[in-house]
Amino acid sequence: MTPAQLLVKGAITHVQGSTTGGDAGVNVMGFRVGAGTDKTEVNATIYIVDSTTGQVKAQTKVVGKAGRKGLKLGYSGAGFGGDLAGFKKDNVGKATEDAVGQGVQFLEKQLEKIPWEGTVIKGGDKVMINRGSREGVSVGQVFSVGVC
Repeated sequence: MTPAQLLVKGAITHVQGSTTGGDAGVNVMGFRVGAGTDKTEVNATIYIVDSTTGQVKAQTKVVGKAGRKGLKLGYSGAGFGGDLAGFKKDNVGKATEDAVGQGVQFLEKQLEKIPWEGTVIKGGDKVMINRGSREGVSVGQVFSVGVC
């Protein structure tokens, strides 16, 4: 089905858009000064799967987190109003980026432990394998080949 030895599968299991949040402030003669905080979490599960057997070789759960604080200034009086500042970045996006970063670190550590497998084919008078310099194979290298 696929020439890949391993497949990476992931699932986002939970998104909490705001675990705190809320604003506080003071109005004085139409001017408003306030502040707010917000925290977000994104949970994901990541699997490394053997593509030929479907066996899960490794898995982990990650929790991406992001938080922010903001200052709000505003004026509302005589038909004029609005916020002049506020939160500028999406916390869910930041938390997702954090979770993905943790997942990539997990994959890098796991892949060092899982030996790669190659496919050997005979084409005429030549024998070829589907691995190259990217996997550390060089010209003149000798391999022990078994029959499955």
